[in-house]
This record gives sequence, structure tokens and C-alpha cells, in this order.
Amino acid sequence: MRLNGDLSVRRWTIGLSAAAKVTDELAGVNTVEIAEAPGMPISSRLAGVSSDFDARLDVAHAGGRFSAFVGGAYRISSQVTEAVMTSGVALTC
Repeated sequence: MRLNGDLSVRRWTIGLSAAAKVTDELAGVNTVEIAEAPGMPISSRLAGVSSDFDARLDVAHAGGRFSAFVGGAYRISSQVTEAVMTSGVALTC
């Protein structure tokens, strides 16, 4: 499920988006072998149900002189729980 929308106030635009996803991966061992490193396969043993949630807030000035964002993501599964936060600012003279 994904939700997003924009709001404009005077010369500012505010954008908000959010998403939620539930995944059920089949059990198994998925192996990849890299040509530059033969004999050293990379395995993915993640399986089962996992949930991913993310959100992002964007703010921008209509003149293009300022924009910023902040976002976050959270993953929950039986093997791993992790959170990621990102942000950025752009100023133009």
C-alpha cells in the first residue's frame, strides 16, 4: 500500500509519502557466484514473512533556491530488524 500527496502553501511545496509492504518469501538457499571471485558464492538465506514500512517528507521553495527531505524505513522479519534514516538539504544561490 502506498499513500502520497502534495500541499502547496504560497511559494512552498510540501510532499509526504508513506508505504507499507508485507512479503512472504519461499524458503530455500539462493546462491550467486561472481565471475571475478570463483569459488566464493554469496548466499541469501532470508525466508518467511517480512514487513517493510517507509515514509518521506519533502519541502521545496518554488524559486528553486531551497529543498530538503527527511525519510525513514523500518524492516521487521524473523531473521533481521533494521531501521534506516536519510535526510538532505540543497541550497542554490
